[in-house]
Amino acid sequence: MKKTFIFKVMTTAALLSAAALPVTAAPAEFTDISGSYAKDAILELAAKGIVNGKGDGKFNPTEAIQRQDFAILLAKTLKLETASGPANATFSDVPASNYAYNFVEAAVKAGIIKGMGDGKFGTGQNLTRQDMAVLFMRALESMGYVETAGKGWSLQFSDRDQIAGYAKDSVAAAVELRLLQGDANGAFNPTGSADRQAVAAVASRLLKAQEQIKNNGTTPSQPPEKPPVKQPENQKPSPTPTNPGSSGGGSDSGPSTPIQPDTAAPTVTLVSASPVQIGQNVIAKSSEAGSIYLVPFGQNPTSRELLDSLVSVNMASKASAAANTETAVPTSALFEGEYKLYAVDPAGNVSAPSAKILLQSHALGMPAISFAKGDTLVLAYDEELDSNRVPSAADFHIYAKDGSSSFKRAVKSVAVAGKTVQIITDSPLRMGDVYEVSYHPQSPDASIRSTSGKLAATFDHVQAAFASDKQLFGNLIAEAQALYDHAKENVGETTGKYPEIAVEHLNEELAHAKEVNANPEADAETIANAYNSLQTTVIELNNAQVRLLALKLAADGFVLNGTDTGVYIGASSDPEYYNKRNIKKLIQITRGESENLDYVHSYDPEQGVFKLIKNDETVGFIAIESSDPANIAVEKDASGNAGLIVKPKSQPDNASLVFKLYENGTVTSIVSLPIRFDQEAPTVTGATYGDGKISLSLSEPVWWQYNGIYPQIGIKYAPDGVITDSLPDLKFEDDYLYGVSNGDTAFAIILKPSFMENQLKSGGKFRIALSSFTDFANNAKDRVVEVDVP
Repeated sequence: MKKTFIFKVMTTAALLSAAALPVTAAPAEFTDISGSYAKDAILELAAKGIVNGKGDGKFNPTEAIQRQDFAILLAKTLKLETASGPANATFSDVPASNYAYNFVEAAVKAGIIKGMGDGKFGTGQNLTRQDMAVLFMRALESMGYVETAGKGWSLQFSDRDQIAGYAKDSVAAAVELRLLQGDANGAFNPTGSADRQAVAAVASRLLKAQEQIKNNGTTPSQPPEKPPVKQPENQKPSPTPTNPGSSGGGSDSGPSTPIQPDTAAPTVTLVSASPVQIGQNVIAKSSEAGSIYLVPFGQNPTSRELLDSLVSVNMASKASAAANTETAVPTSALFEGEYKLYAVDPAGNVSAPSAKILLQSHALGMPAISFAKGDTLVLAYDEELDSNRVPSAADFHIYAKDGSSSFKRAVKSVAVAGKTVQIITDSPLRMGDVYEVSYHPQSPDASIRSTSGKLAATFDHVQAAFASDKQLFGNLIAEAQALYDHAKENVGETTGKYPEIAVEHLNEELAHAKEVNANPEADAETIANAYNSLQTTVIELNNAQVRLLALKLAADGFVLNGTDTGVYIGASSDPEYYNKRNIKKLIQITRGESENLDYVHSYDPEQGVFKLIKNDETVGFIAIESSDPANIAVEKDASGNAGLIVKPKSQPDNASLVFKLYENGTVTSIVSLPIRFDQEAPTVTGATYGDGKISLSLSEPVWWQYNGIYPQIGIKYAPDGVITDSLPDLKFEDDYLYGVSNGDTAFAIILKPSFMENQLKSGGKFRIALSSFTDFANNAKDRVVEVDVP
């Protein structure tokens, strides 16, 4: 271990936790981060110029971040030197011309980035969660704030075997520092993409930790300075005596001695005998008034600030102390393990640590495991449990066993009642199956504990069989009967109703279950099979209950050219053109998790709305309005077409079409489709010749079937390279062929072999005239382009 001062892992965690402060000043807010858990971090980093938006006032918090963009963020956060880069690139896929070159090279120089092998960095690839952990931990290690070596053994994630070997230590350290965590199912998802908000959150905490360390006057390479001496609040500074002198001679006392700062550390004495039960106090004495801290034995804090930061994250405990008086330090919020004591006086002097003391807990006996219903597993203890100590879903891991294979069952919620802990899963537990249950609390405050203070012991892979149970079977039959009675009176396609086929399926399964339950000779396997089948059918019917209809945009905008009399929106305009749009191409219908439902859209000319019809039943309707009716009108089509007309009166900047979905007379969903004005005709952005082919590229897609007008081209060729208007046009099919399809942004003119053999020469030139090349908004302008033959 280096003798220079370095922050241990848990100390860094405390600093990072303490540093998570709200932002007090920020630039104009992004419009899409109000629901992001990292909103404050995003605004803070934006104010510091570390992150930018994605345009249009958006940040895209859930978008994956690419490796080169993460390098930029990391270099800015660590304030690396990025003004210039080396003459030779480290990675073949990050040349000097790349916008991230200086930032990537700065991180390489700092020893943080090492690439992906084969001389490549991985530009354009999404940053994985495990690589995010590696790079952040290398940053902390490069500054001496943390050590990660050997930590990988502590990983508890269900997919820990999928974490790459090079990343295990870093992931474990990042989790220990509370920078990263797993999902609700206990998995880490190492190869999943890190999103922009997650990276911003971690970078913000790293930045604040750096600032706090700097403000505290500590660095990784030197011991912390002694904190300045502070006068107690109730004591005024003593004035320095003066030597007034006299006319008859001077005083022989001289100037008085100034008050010296207190630099003497107190001593701490452990009074309690080891071990101490968690929940009882540790008794200690300090030689001076101040505070006494109970700290994990592996921690070596050197200042009051670091001690308080450990207390703030429930890693240590603290009590006020009078001089030479027994002081009780609480232990109820601490884990089992080895600890030591420190005393701190009012001047901030920290004592040497006390002797080691062991904290341990009275243990509850192992629980009996049973099943209350199809989704509830019960742990029954022999003592009344503290209902204020409720473990989290992440504290439990449940696996269904099938021979040598295991299948995880995610925990949905946990409840404590009486002597039991009830664990509700998010998928059904099958009668007849065997399950393995593990319990490892993540927080001492939420550990299972009896009202007498005894802690429940952790356990791993305890097996419990969901045995055949006729009482549970009878309870399920009663539940299914109540559901069926309700559903058969509410069959239909509107919200809250049930599909008829699903109701009939439950009736059939219910009849079979009743028959099995009434059979005294039914064996355990038959009962279990009937139970599982009925349980599945109950779940299916509940899931089949018709959910609220909702809208989702299917297009990114509604294009107008501003010069026409109107654009028609109908229900059967496929294929669609500029002046004739299909409502199904503008919005989609969703219901619950089902998207893009293919409901019939029938226009009602009297109401001016589009009805949604399923199985001959009207389930709702869609109205279309303008957000700016003074400038954009939405009207019934007076010509008799089954649809609406959108008429621009001017070209406002922020107008949109507003789609409102009504169900049972109530608006259930509203979406707005921005209106964009396009009056620019396509241009030719590239024209080249090679191997008998002239390749042309356009600035936007061509829509050539509008009103029967097709794109035309005329070609002249000069063998000597001098084009004149008197030259004849080449003949289509005799000299060349070409084809343009709707939506094309590029097309080719193929020269016929006879033309190439008889007329084509090096140094020649083509002049190509394009006409009627129309974009979707019906904008067209004749273009002429010349192409040289090499």
